[in-house]
Amino acid sequence: MKQQDPRDKHHCVLMLDDFYHRNHLCIVFEGLSMNLREVLRKYGKGVGLHIRAVKSYTQQLLMSLRLLEKCGLIHADLKPDNILANESKLPTV
Repeated sequence: MKQQDPRDKHHCVLMLDDFYHRNHLCIVFEGLSMNLREVLRKYGKGVGLHIRAVKSYTQQLLMSLRLLEKCGLIHADLKPDNILANESKLPTV
């Protein structure tokens, strides 16, 4: 994926390493402070997120999925807990 997105413009989380432990594949990703469910709790509690934020998250998610498709990859567990964000960086898949 890094070859398809060398400037990291598609909002995909950075994979740092992978290894096997007891015959299980383990993948190490960059640490981000929140997932989308936590963002909703923190910033949208009781009222939801502003429509501009929803639009921005949606555009970024679609960019990420487009890159995955271009690389021949499928995200098999897409849900709010697996859409990551932190306060200084845009959301990533």
